[in-house]
Amino acid sequence: MQKNHIFALGAAILLAGVGYYVVSGDGSTLPDDIASGNGRIEATQVDISTKIAGRVKEVLAREGDLVEPGETVATIDVAELQAQLLRAEADVASAQSAVAAARASIEEAKARLVLAEQELARTEVLVEKGHDSQENRDVRVSERNVARANVASAEATLVAQQRSVDAARAVATEIRTQINDGVLKSTVIGRVLYRLAEPGEVLASGGAVMTLVNFQDIYMEIFLPSSQAHRV
Repeated sequence: MQKNHIFALGAAILLAGVGYYVVSGDGSTLPDDIASGNGRIEATQVDISTKIAGRVKEVLAREGDLVEPGETVATIDVAELQAQLLRAEADVASAQSAVAAARASIEEAKARLVLAEQELARTEVLVEKGHDSQENRDVRVSERNVARANVASAEATLVAQQRSVDAARAVATEIRTQINDGVLKSTVIGRVLYRLAEPGEVLASGGAVMTLVNFQDIYMEIFLPSSQAHRV
């Protein structure tokens, strides 16, 4: 629509100028307040390129087609990436299982710590009454300390497993992003100027699939004689 408005406005200005010239002049010269010169209408060109390397699966737009912002114009084959995503999702599930196992290990280690503390408390009472030896008390203290260390170790393992889940999820997210990048969409309203790739071609990252004329960035260049340019 913007293109149509621009050209309609340009046509109206041109017709108005021509009409004024035809009505007010004899065709030999232009009125003093109208300048003439050479010019051209141009537009910014936009390349639609792929962010990922791969084989072109479809090219949906042809040269001369008008495309809208967000319209899919081509796709890249992402079958290999989809297989990688399945493996990444399996890694996420495996890491989550390891987290559950680590939590269970913490509960077990805490239960053993409680038991070791209870046995140490009973032994200390017996030692005070002279019914047990100091050596046995030392053994109970050692068992209590080992149980505490096991709890700390299990908690550290849980943190490590949780980081593994985060890493696996990050890998899966990255692959999903690459799969989404396999769908090439127009970012502007424009017309396809060149179709640079065909289905089956393998493109490197950054390879252009087509070039659009951006109808949102149209401008005109006019060249006037030096005697008239300063009067504009």
